[in-house]
Amino acid sequence: MMKQVLRILVLVLLMAAPAFAQVEVGEIPTDNIEALNYERPVWEYVAGMVFLVTVLGIGFKASKRAHGT
Repeated sequence: MMKQVLRILVLVLLMAAPAFAQVEVGEIPTDNIEALNYERPVWEYVAGMVFLVTVLGIGFKASKRAHGT
């Protein structure tokens, strides 16, 4: 039981390790950051919809093992 708790604790600490590498709020001066212009993400939406339709097509495709469908 103690080994399982220790393993889970180590796993949680390893998964949380990247959070310790985050930049502190006061380290980056805000005057050297340029604001980006707003652009509509059309290509991202198109790529997302193509991916979604492809995944749904693969998911609902009849299996080769299903006979008589």
